[in-house]
Amino acid sequence: MRNFLYRFRESFMRFMYGRYGGDELSRTMVYAGLALLILSYLPFLRFLNICSWILFLWAYFRMFSKNIYKRQQELSKYYKIRGKLFRKFSTYKQVHTDKTHRYFKCKSCGTYSRVPKGKGKIRITCKKCGAQMIKRT
Repeated sequence: MRNFLYRFRESFMRFMYGRYGGDELSRTMVYAGLALLILSYLPFLRFLNICSWILFLWAYFRMFSKNIYKRQQELSKYYKIRGKLFRKFSTYKQVHTDKTHRYFKCKSCGTYSRVPKGKGKIRITCKKCGAQMIKRT
């Protein structure tokens, strides 16, 4: 039995040579496919079954692909989108859980400025673009 598993592992390694393999995007697609597959058991969400299988097939296509450059470009786009989402959520969490500071968003560039609470009416200068605003803390 051990010899069989060793031969199977070696043959799979030879098969995967020159192929892209699994990465974080493929794992995310498989997990999303599993979640959609579980949700598809609800009577009014049957169409999610097809979506889950499409995700599974695309993830395995990426794993067995020999076009490594294209797969790396897809992964790079995934990281950019994920980074933007995580930054938005972390900013939202920081703004709503901080009890000692107020956060003001600059109207011209969109960056947040952190100001201590209880200072009254103050002038806030954006560090990025230099725009000024008068706000009450």
